[in-house]
Amino acid sequence: METILNIELAIVNILWGMPLIILFFGTAVYLTIRMGFLQITKIGTILRNTYFKKSSNEKQHDGEITSFQAAMTTLSAMVGVGNLAGVAGAVALGGPGVLFWMLVAGFFAMALKFTEIVLSLRYRRVRRNGRIAGGPHFYMYDGLKKFHLGWLGYVYSFALLLFSVVAVGACANAISNTLFSWNGVPVTVSGVAVTFLTGLVLIGGFKRIANVCEIMAPVMAVFYVISGLIIICLNYTQIPGVIGEIITGAFNPGAMAGGAVGSLLVTVRAGLSRGVLSNEAGIGTSTLIHSAAQAKHPVEQGLWGPMEVFVDTFIVNFLTGFIIVLSGLWKLGRYEGAVLTREAFASFLPAGVGAYVVLLTVLLFCFSTALGVYRYWQMALVAMIKNENHWLVPTVYCGFIYIMAVSSFAAVWGLMDIMAALMAIPNLITVLLLSNEVVRLKDEYFSE
Repeated sequence: METILNIELAIVNILWGMPLIILFFGTAVYLTIRMGFLQITKIGTILRNTYFKKSSNEKQHDGEITSFQAAMTTLSAMVGVGNLAGVAGAVALGGPGVLFWMLVAGFFAMALKFTEIVLSLRYRRVRRNGRIAGGPHFYMYDGLKKFHLGWLGYVYSFALLLFSVVAVGACANAISNTLFSWNGVPVTVSGVAVTFLTGLVLIGGFKRIANVCEIMAPVMAVFYVISGLIIICLNYTQIPGVIGEIITGAFNPGAMAGGAVGSLLVTVRAGLSRGVLSNEAGIGTSTLIHSAAQAKHPVEQGLWGPMEVFVDTFIVNFLTGFIIVLSGLWKLGRYEGAVLTREAFASFLPAGVGAYVVLLTVLLFCFSTALGVYRYWQMALVAMIKNENHWLVPTVYCGFIYIMAVSSFAAVWGLMDIMAALMAIPNLITVLLLSNEVVRLKDEYFSE
């Protein structure tokens, strides 16, 4: 197993080296400029058409779920254990300055995600049964024909299929391991439980998933954020010091913790990668859900992109990182991943309350991710089978959940990184080549 992990790590380091990080960040900056910094200049329109949108009696447009349901289902799939473990790992590696560069990357990622969502609605397909099929592989199939690069869609589909299996496996494994380490709950028991609960939701199809996530996503986010804000408010006198550590660490990481963290390059790389990976901008997976939204114009749905990045990166990720820095535990090198996050929360709240907060957060985040990722699984299969709603599709998916829940699969996170890179490369190339179409649609929408 150690040999496999070493090989996997070598592949991840090659795929996720500085060239891909530069491609990610460069694309995000380029699109921000092309879109006229819409995350700032159109902030009023974005707010009025997302979280503060008034109910309307307008006739429904093509789509399976509402715009709000699409956004909440996307957040459910996007905000997961990676927000707890990924941010903690980045801080442990690069120090507090990682949080600064994470926010920088998140700001530019807003335009990248906007572009992806607009393209997914521009090239989505309404099938004979009335169901919607859309996502990066579809705007690759159709949008790249003129460049003779439509075959990139098949590369994306294959990587997406494997990514969805590994992603739901990681969630199931995290749930079973968390319950076992918490109170000795056998992995077979937790495996059966999470498989059964997921199956109950999947039986109702994509609309039931959206209905569940519409309630679950806001509840779990508010619960986690309030818990974090309570900690920060109780320790308000330390806030200036933490901010100082973040700013100093962003440009002089060697000065932190007696030089315990890496170089400036390590800090910048860790921050930028976390800033683009955690919100799935550049990978394109969120468009698999957004493409099914009932929107009268692609840009109308695309406005959710900046808001999702804000919630994921600027609220959940930054809050997690801030509390880890506040605790000082990142300096010890004793904890890593989600364990570091759990211990940071536990160190502030009385009688082990913090541990229970993170426990409940992990369970909610992972379960909601398992529901949202099912859409990825479905859309990956659309190009391979005629009926992605065949009873075997959810059955096999639930089978993977159980198998991974009871397995010891140390290589799961590395496999996710590899598949994500194989999805990101063709997707970033595509959004660059098709960016003119998005600019045209944006100008058309805002001129109305």
